[in-house]
Amino acid sequence: MEPGTFSKYSWTDFVFSVIGVCTFLVDWGSDVWVATEFYCRGDFFWFGVLVGLMVLSSVVVQMFSWFWFKYDRELPGFSAQTGAKSVLFGDRVKLSCLLHVLQLGFLFR
Repeated sequence: MEPGTFSKYSWTDFVFSVIGVCTFLVDWGSDVWVATEFYCRGDFFWFGVLVGLMVLSSVVVQMFSWFWFKYDRELPGFSAQTGAKSVLFGDRVKLSCLLHVLQLGFLFR
């Protein structure tokens, strides 16, 4: 694909994106539910293990998303395709960094 051209986002891509986000939310909700059950039953070791794994996996996903964004930003024509300047923050990188810190980066990628 030539720099400055957009690829078409198909309905199949959209459906898989929606399914992916929905399964992520269901998985996250079930993890929180199980962690709450462990805590209420006094199984603090397993509660800690589960919460630790949840935090670790979230950090890994956010790091992957951030590095992917940084890589994309270095591609030729990235700022022309995306409009690198944002009205809210002045620079899209600042917004993306904030979203990743808030653990929302991959949802907006």
